[in-house]
Amino acid sequence: MWKKIILASLLAGTGLLWSQTQESASDTPKVVYRPADEVFEDDATGMKFGSRIGGYNKFAVSCNVNPVYGTIIRYQNEVACGDVYIYSLDSQGKPVTQKALDQEFAAVVRSIRTMPERSSLVESVTVKQETGLKLPSGVSGQCFKICSNGEEMHSLLLMFLCKGKIIKLRVSCPADDLQEVQEALLFCKEILKLSGRN
Repeated sequence: MWKKIILASLLAGTGLLWSQTQESASDTPKVVYRPADEVFEDDATGMKFGSRIGGYNKFAVSCNVNPVYGTIIRYQNEVACGDVYIYSLDSQGKPVTQKALDQEFAAVVRSIRTMPERSSLVESVTVKQETGLKLPSGVSGQCFKICSNGEEMHSLLLMFLCKGKIIKLRVSCPADDLQEVQEALLFCKEILKLSGRN
């Protein structure tokens, strides 16, 4: 069970930084950790994240003062995880355009698709045609089936803009557990509602 959660967490973070600006060692990021059991309101977007969304419990909130690294809000249940990343594409935090978001989405999808080339933990990645969600305008989404050690994970990626920031949502769960797949979809819908996109 924990192996699945660790793999899901690894998958959830894939692609966050690979296409973003890298800071030098002298610009060591400052991170503030917030209590997971409190409602967290993101200053940049106004989105409020409760301690529980759907069947997932919040277990970590980290806010980096560098907007390229941004904020990460992490949720999980016994076998799945859902992570929300809020970030910019430059260290000044300039508003991200739709064109830049589309390029970032394509870069993240490429990064996920090529995971087997970079990680011995991942045997294969299959792009699925349907996300299982009716996506609102301005929301890009892709679903993947990711195989590791003979186990398959259902992994959903959604990306959209909220007040000039990128919101990246990654949810991963066992592919053979239809109830968990439905929980993952519910989690995505709730995050879209928090951003005003429903």
